Amino acid sequence: MEEGVALVIAPAEKLVEAVQEAIRDAPIVVAGTGEIPFDPLPKLDSVPVQVVEALRDLPEVDHVLVEADGSRRLPLTAPIRDEPVIPPCAGLLVPVCGIDAIGLPLEEGYVRNATVIQELTGQPAGALITEAVVATVLLHPEGNVRGAPPGVRIVPLINKVAGPVRVERAREVARLLLGQQDGRVRGVLLTCLLDEPPEIEVVDRA
Repeated sequence: MEEGVALVIAPAEKLVEAVQEAIRDAPIVVAGTGEIPFDPLPKLDSVPVQVVEALRDLPEVDHVLVEADGSRRLPLTAPIRDEPVIPPCAGLLVPVCGIDAIGLPLEEGYVRNATVIQELTGQPAGALITEAVVATVLLHPEGNVRGAPPGVRIVPLINKVAGPVRVERAREVARLLLGQQDGRVRGVLLTCLLDEPPEIEVVDRA
C-alpha cells in the first residue's frame, strides 16, 4: 500500500473497530473481511451492508466508497444473482465501463457475464458490442444499477477514453445515457484513469 493508505482485513464483527484504529494514522483506509485468491494478486472479500452503514456513521469517516460488483478486469460486466450489492444508504452510484468494449464480440472472455448482457440487450452471442449495448447495460433496471435505492444520484463513468475515436464513442454513449426518459442521469464522466493526472470530461444535459 502507498504512504497514507492503510489496509485493514478483519472479520465483519471487528472491522469497524479496526478501521477506527487505522484511520488515526492514515487518511485513507481500504477494508475487507478477508482475501480471495486472484491472479496476480488476491482480492479483498466483501463487507456486509450493515458494516458499511456503521462505517459511514463513524465521526472520523468522511466518505465510504464501495465496490459493489467486480468486472474481472474486463471492460463491460452485467450482474448475476445478488449483484451488485448497493447499500441502501448509498448517495451516489457510479456504474463503470471501459469504452474499449465497443467493437468486441459479445462473448465470455471479452465481457463478464455475456449471457446476461445478451438477455438485457436482445443481442445474440458473438454480436459486436455497440454504444447502445453499453448504455443499456449501464442503466437497465436489471443491469449495473439493479438495487439502486430511490433518489440516489447516478453518474456513469466511462474509462479508457484516449484518442479521437474513443472520445467520439464515449460521447455517443453519454448522449444515450443522458437521453433516458426518467432523467436519473444528470452527468457522465469520460476519463482515462491510468493517465497521470487523469483527464476528465464531464458531459451533462444541455
